[in-house]
Amino acid sequence: MYLEKINGPEDIKKLNIEELKVLAGETRDALINKISNAGGHNGPNLGMVEMTVAIHFVFNSPNDKIVFDVSHQCYPHKILTGLDEELLNNLKEKHDLVITIEDGELMSGYGQNIASFYGDSKMRVKNYGISKYFHTDFDPDKLLEENGISVNNITNVIKEYINK
Repeated sequence: MYLEKINGPEDIKKLNIEELKVLAGETRDALINKISNAGGHNGPNLGMVEMTVAIHFVFNSPNDKIVFDVSHQCYPHKILTGLDEELLNNLKEKHDLVITIEDGELMSGYGQNIASFYGDSKMRVKNYGISKYFHTDFDPDKLLEENGISVNNITNVIKEYINK
């Protein structure tokens, strides 16, 4: 079991080619397990497993920046790298709120992991989900309104804050 021993990209560089193949298989299994339990998009993620393992073997993440063109390709990256604790600790020093936006089907995913990381601290985590209808109907105003982040809702929150 290699995946259990991976705490970040630096651990991937220590593996040989055969071990990288096993790691890719374990990552694929973990991905299928997560998606079958929470829902989500298999295809784009499964197509990126070996590529993501190779990227982390060859490049120096997080110094070398990695950009995925859609979030549905980055779940293998999340499985292999976990939470960026340094980034989250830096956020906690400078902010009191973290907002995550995820596919509504995966609301228990990364945002929940971030909330668990902060635990009992004063950091607030707000996790918004994108409903299925948004993918088909593409109504940005309805999406923002549903999640409480429309212009009207934000304006009301600012007014309440100022009037305190």
